[in-house]
Amino acid sequence: MHTLNTEQPVNCLKINCFGHIISQCGSRNIDVYSINGRHLYSLSNNDKEVSQVNCMETLEDYLIVGEADGYLKVYEVYNMKLINVIPLESSILYITLFNNLSYFSHILVALENSKIAVLTVDAIRKLQTL
Repeated sequence: MHTLNTEQPVNCLKINCFGHIISQCGSRNIDVYSINGRHLYSLSNNDKEVSQVNCMETLEDYLIVGEADGYLKVYEVYNMKLINVIPLESSILYITLFNNLSYFSHILVALENSKIAVLTVDAIRKLQTL
């Protein structure tokens, strides 16, 4: 058994298909660990890449983060490089993936203004120049 020691309580915990453990502590810290508990990467508000995190989801080697300021951000898990930012109308409350038999085809994003944004996985993967 391995124990991950974090400085703050964990609000959200995910594991991707490659065994990376992603934890969100506090409202602005995201940490990535190996399956053996070795700390690999961190993102915090000090990096100015992370606002207040409301939710997150993994998709293969990507981390999709929903923020209180209405941005959906996509990071590569293995180096936490920001690869896509999608502005939405209001604060993001929840993210879920739609599995179409053998692959994920859509991402559903619940917004604070009572709307649900539906995005294709291809839109999430699209690289942008930031």
